[in-house]
Amino acid sequence: MKKTTIKKIISKKKNKITVYISGAVSSPGVISVYSNMCLDEVIKKLGGFSKDADIERINLAMKLEDGQHYIIPRKGDPIPNQDTSLNVNTNSNMINNQDKSSNNRKININTASKEELDSIPGVGPSTADKILEYRKEKGRFNKIEDLKNISGIGDKKFEKMKNNVSVN
Repeated sequence: MKKTTIKKIISKKKNKITVYISGAVSSPGVISVYSNMCLDEVIKKLGGFSKDADIERINLAMKLEDGQHYIIPRKGDPIPNQDTSLNVNTNSNMINNQDKSSNNRKININTASKEELDSIPGVGPSTADKILEYRKEKGRFNKIEDLKNISGIGDKKFEKMKNNVSVN
């Protein structure tokens, strides 16, 4: 009986991640949570959204990644474009209602869902699956050129994709 309890405790610790949530939340900060929690659950643990949070621009169901910084936008905040340098790795993923074909939005290949990856020019469902599998096996992409390490993504396909992707 005691061994089972110890295994459960060890298992739970392995499934914890640490994220930084800032912006329009009641108590911004660094928090350790279980890896299967979605953004909405984590924000509730931080006291909820502030009154000026623009929750229409975020995906409350998104799963979070260890070591990432998530910024909750405020109403009236401009939508960042591809050239805006932000101290956040997943902000482009949090914009929920923006037109996917828009040229002013890059898809973060380290955090994008299959559907988001599929929206990238030159990427279809099969290539999206390959990107997700690469992420699962190798971890984060350090630079967009790492996409060329995936079978089926050569120079020609990469040229179609490169202006629509980012790693942060």
